[in-house]
Amino acid sequence: MSEKKDVTKIELSPISVPEEVVTDLVAPTSKIIGQVLGAALNKVTLKARKYYLASEYDLKEFEKSLTLKLNQIPLSNRTSDNLAIATKTISDSRYSLTKTDVRELFENIIVSTVDSSKSELVHPRFSSIIRELDVNEAKLLKFLKKHRSIDILDFYLSGDDYSVFFSQNIGFHLWLKPNDISNDEHYNLEPITTYQESELISNKIDISISILESFDIIEPTVYYSSEDEYSVEFPWFNPKKIDPLIINKLLKIPEIELFAKKRLSQYPNETTAFEIQQYSLTTLGIELMSIL
Repeated sequence: MSEKKDVTKIELSPISVPEEVVTDLVAPTSKIIGQVLGAALNKVTLKARKYYLASEYDLKEFEKSLTLKLNQIPLSNRTSDNLAIATKTISDSRYSLTKTDVRELFENIIVSTVDSSKSELVHPRFSSIIRELDVNEAKLLKFLKKHRSIDILDFYLSGDDYSVFFSQNIGFHLWLKPNDISNDEHYNLEPITTYQESELISNKIDISISILESFDIIEPTVYYSSEDEYSVEFPWFNPKKIDPLIINKLLKIPEIELFAKKRLSQYPNETTAFEIQQYSLTTLGIELMSIL
């Protein structure tokens, strides 16, 4: 006797979608989801093989991971109402299949489109945005999903030599865990570049921030400075002042301490200065995080 098939399981069958499946209202939702997404996945897979866009390993990992996530959706939450967006998302993923961090974002959008608890939050633009991102932006999005904001610290030497100020201000920044910098007791000053979840090359932070800003996912919110000249030269700017106790903590961060010793030995008349720009999720960014 043949084993009874589990009709509740979503199987991404790489076949064309028969016309009767689309119109058969009695067919289980899981079957419809599996066949429609399977057909879309098969189309992407064929193109990826033809144009060498991904390895067999990447293609199998994509299907394996997506199938696992789809079958974790409770039966009562499965919906086929947004399959058009799901198939568009699969199509948009075709150039990112070798980038695990980006691929996972596509997987999460696809799963959200067939989960009734999230499907209404999914917009066709979301997959278009992810399609334009690289691994660094994907990692930044994962961080923002957890922390909702990020602080970028600039450390430089301040004084009469403007060229020193300019060069150091451009060349050195760290990510800091977001918190209330006005509260010395609660602010976490450990650079998140030491965290495995946020491995990102520091000199690419500005690019990633700019890209997410261009898509209206994040926006600058609070600005902090250890300097006083802004209130005189730019009264409209009005940054928040960094508490001296926090400045002392910043100077003890190993990366900053080493950099300061090296530079101050070359420019003994200069003083250390800090700027911290906080970026937070926009309304669109919050909506995107809710389905990733």
